[in-house]
Amino acid sequence: MNKKLFSSLIILTLTFAIIVGPAHSEEKGVTFSGDLNKVIKSNEFATFEITVTNHENQEDIQLKLEQKHDWETLLSKDELVISRTNEKTVEVKIYPPNDVEVGFYEFTLTAFHGDESVGIATIVLGIGEDLTPITLDDLEIDSTLLPGQTIPITIVLTNDEFEPQNNVKITITSKILEEPFSVTKSFGGKETQSIAGELTIAPFLDANKYTLFVRAANGEQYTIFEKNVNIPKEGSMVTEEDVSYGFLKTKHTVTLTNKANYALDTTYAIPMGGISRFFTFVSPEVDRDYEFDIKLASGESKTVYYTVNYLPLVLGFILLALLVFWFYSRKKCSIHKRVLATKGADGKKLVKVTLIAKNKSYRPLTNLRVTDRVPASLKIVHKASSMRPDIVKQQSTHAALTWKIPKLGPREQRVISYYMRAGVKLIGKVSLPPAELAIKGDTYISNTALLRAM
Repeated sequence: MNKKLFSSLIILTLTFAIIVGPAHSEEKGVTFSGDLNKVIKSNEFATFEITVTNHENQEDIQLKLEQKHDWETLLSKDELVISRTNEKTVEVKIYPPNDVEVGFYEFTLTAFHGDESVGIATIVLGIGEDLTPITLDDLEIDSTLLPGQTIPITIVLTNDEFEPQNNVKITITSKILEEPFSVTKSFGGKETQSIAGELTIAPFLDANKYTLFVRAANGEQYTIFEKNVNIPKEGSMVTEEDVSYGFLKTKHTVTLTNKANYALDTTYAIPMGGISRFFTFVSPEVDRDYEFDIKLASGESKTVYYTVNYLPLVLGFILLALLVFWFYSRKKCSIHKRVLATKGADGKKLVKVTLIAKNKSYRPLTNLRVTDRVPASLKIVHKASSMRPDIVKQQSTHAALTWKIPKLGPREQRVISYYMRAGVKLIGKVSLPPAELAIKGDTYISNTALLRAM
C-alpha cells in the first residue's frame, strides 16, 4: 500500500473511529459506554472495558459479539443480570490475524432479552503503523479528570532520525474534549521537545474510562498514540421548589435534577403535616406516605406538582351551616319553656311556668296541642292569671297538662302560663321535663327548664 493511499485511509477512518459510538436510548433499552474505539499495531491485541446499562424492566440480558473470519474474540460474560437503571462492566478482547492489513475494523456487540434485541454497540478497532520517526516519550496529564474543567498538559516528543522533520502537526482528540488540541512544530535531527497546552473537558460526562488519541502528522505520514484517563463520579441531586399562592391554596412545583455524572436514585417526601394531608393533591399520583422514588440518569430531571387547597374545607363549613340553617328554618313551629320563682297572695313561694308556642311560618296553622308534664312532687295552683289546661291526666309519677290552640296566625306566638307549689321540701336543683307542641303529626320539643330549691 503506497503512503498517499494509507494517509487518506488514516484521515477518514480515524475520524470515523473517534466519533462512532453505541446507539443510546434515553428511556428504554440497553446502552453501552466506555472505550469502544482503539488503535493498535498488527502484532498487538485490544482489550475493551465496556459498561452495560439496563433501562428495561427485564433483568436477564444476553450479549453476543460478532465473529469475523480468522479473528479471535473473547467476551468475559455473555449473560448478565442487571436490575433497571443499574449497570455492569464486561471485557472484550480482540486478537487480529497475523496477515491483517492496516485499516479499521468494526465488530457488533448486541444485547438480547430472549429473542428480542434491546441494544447494539459498534466496536471499532484500528490497525496502524508508525510511519514517521516522531515518537511519544510522555504525555503529562492527570489520570483523573473532572467534567467541565480546563487542565494543563505537556507532550514530550522525539525525532528518532537524524533528518529534520518540519511542520509536524500534533493533535489530541477524544470524545471527552469540547474541542481537539492542535499545534504545529518542527524537529531537528534526534531532537526532543516538550510542548505545553491546555485541554477543556466537556461537561456532564458519564463516569467512565476514556481514551485520548495523540496524532503526529508530517505531510502524508502519521503516527498514532493513545492515553487512557478516568472520569470519576461527581455531583449530586439538586432540588428546586417554586411556590405560587392563590386564594386559600398554594401550588408547589418541585424539580429534581441529577447534576452528577452518573445515575442517582433518591426518595423525595412531600412535607405533610396534620390536617393538610387531606387537602393535598399530588401529580403524578403517589402512595399514602406521599413519597416518590426518583431514579435519574446524569443530567435528567423529574418534576413533581402538588397543591394544598383549603377551599373544600371552607366550602364544607358553609354547606354545613346552610344545612343547619335549612334544618331549623324548615320547622313550622317552636316551643320554649321558662320557670320563675314568685309569691302568691298568701306570701307563700310559687313557681310560675311559662310556655311560648310560636308559628315560625308565613301561613296560619290550626289545631295545635301544647302538652307539659308536672312531676308528682309539685302541685298545680290555679290562679286567675293562669291559663287552665283543656285536658289534665293524673298519673302516679306526674300530671300531664294539655292546652288546645285552635289557630295561630303567621309568625304569631301564644303564651301559656301556670303555677306550681312544691309539695315537699326541694333540695338542690330539679330538672323539669320539656314541653311538647304537636300539629298534624309533627311534634316539637322545648328546652328542659331548671328549678332551684325553694
